[in-house]
Amino acid sequence: MRPTQYEAALAAMTAWLSHPQELGHEPAEIECTGTFVLHDMTYYIFKYKDTKDSEWLLGVNGGYEGDSLSDCGHTFSEMEPYDEKTAVKDATALVEMVRSYSGWNRQSRPRSVRKKPAHSWDLPCSPKTAGTRKNTSEI
Repeated sequence: MRPTQYEAALAAMTAWLSHPQELGHEPAEIECTGTFVLHDMTYYIFKYKDTKDSEWLLGVNGGYEGDSLSDCGHTFSEMEPYDEKTAVKDATALVEMVRSYSGWNRQSRPRSVRKKPAHSWDLPCSPKTAGTRKNTSEI
């Protein structure tokens, strides 16, 4: 049975949070609370807990083009509190920040200064490249 896009998004978000430069372990709890479309790509909103007793934090994963099971590398969290009322707005702002950062990081520096990306958000993304990026854990 082929996994769903939701399952791919959950796995990508969990892998990103587990990275040593992030939580360093899988979240104690994680839930997808919704999706939104931005720049013709689908994004998944997550709330997660670092530990069982900690507060819910906001994370986002995407962009997925169509029914693709591969995101374009926009997986991120600032580990700020999750607010149901502002989750879509907050997640959209995270995506736009990642897009802005990755554009500066990969395009504004001379090629000789560019380094291998440490995270998936360091990779440029456009609808044409959606589905071609590896998870952070694969970089």
